[in-house]
Amino acid sequence: MTQWFYGDDRRAIERAIERLAAGQERLVVDAETVAPADFWAHLTVGSLFGSPFLVVKDLLRRTDLLENFIQLAADGFSVPVAFWDEKVDKRSKLYKVLAPRVKFVECKLPALDEKAVFRLLEAALEGRVATLEQDLRVVAQNSAPVAVSALISSQLFNLIAVLSVRSTPDKLAKELGVHPFALQGLVKYRGRITRPKWEELLAVACETDRLLKTVGVDSWLLLRQMFYRFGAIVAAEDVVPKAQTL
Repeated sequence: MTQWFYGDDRRAIERAIERLAAGQERLVVDAETVAPADFWAHLTVGSLFGSPFLVVKDLLRRTDLLENFIQLAADGFSVPVAFWDEKVDKRSKLYKVLAPRVKFVECKLPALDEKAVFRLLEAALEGRVATLEQDLRVVAQNSAPVAVSALISSQLFNLIAVLSVRSTPDKLAKELGVHPFALQGLVKYRGRITRPKWEELLAVACETDRLLKTVGVDSWLLLRQMFYRFGAIVAAEDVVPKAQTL
């Protein structure tokens, strides 16, 4: 049965499609930009030597293709294919017509405890290893690593804003559109984390996010390494340029 994936857990969808393809060559079609003639050709023209496993992304954004697509899909596809969209409206005509013959699979990230993740960042910045390990075990039980990474990146953005702008947390929170709680615990780092350090923190977070999405390494191991590097960066002495002598 053809499967249609949707939701915010991209890693889960990628793994599911990989299992469906089972080693076959994959062809990803971006329905949002593909020419109509090419789109229909991919879905209807097979090959004597076997067709690649087709992955059609963001088809629901192409309303001009949907009516004819629903008619085609009702009869089945001549090529192996999976679909991937951000959201699927179960009230739509497409869902009602295809639900009996297409398996719609929602891949949703579990809700994050933002306060718990903030405590993780705080323990990392302050080098409290025992607390870090304890909180990391708790967060790992109920959270997806890519979601934790995204929230840490958001918290780092808040940290940089607090370090760069001398407004009160309440005033800055209104400007950023966040809850004051997200900033109040960061004020104490003013004067402790200099610009070179927060630039390095940001670089480490970006590197970790990239590796989480591209490398087959244990995700929680990558996050643990990131937190330990955060602590090392903050604890390191600032390098003061030596005065030049004539």
